[in-house]
Amino acid sequence: MSDVFQEVDEDVRHERWRKLYRAYGGYVIGSVASFVLVFAGSIAWTEYQIGERQLESQRYVVAGQTLSGGDAAAAAQQFGALADDAADGYGALARLREADALAKAGNVTAAVATFDRLADDGGADQ
Repeated sequence: MSDVFQEVDEDVRHERWRKLYRAYGGYVIGSVASFVLVFAGSIAWTEYQIGERQLESQRYVVAGQTLSGGDAAAAAQQFGALADDAADGYGALARLREADALAKAGNVTAAVATFDRLADDGGADQ
């Protein structure tokens, strides 16, 4: 006798879940799919930014090696190009190194102008 009640109870529970799924299943699936897409997008964006910082780092190191090798004019060009392309951190640092390379190359006027440009840059971190 208890088996009959148990089966009826299971059928009632199953029917309740089926009604809930019909009413809200689309919303739940949509919410989960949206969460997965946002999460995957966040990870992809973070990986992209890390890759960009690594490329900036490599360009910075190459320009520093050029400066250490004694070619200050070429290093100034490399640092200037990096400063124009890079985000705030490497951009400001590359601008400082560009001015240093210009001064070492004997172009003090351009070095001072580069320092002035960096000082006037409102986007550079103080």
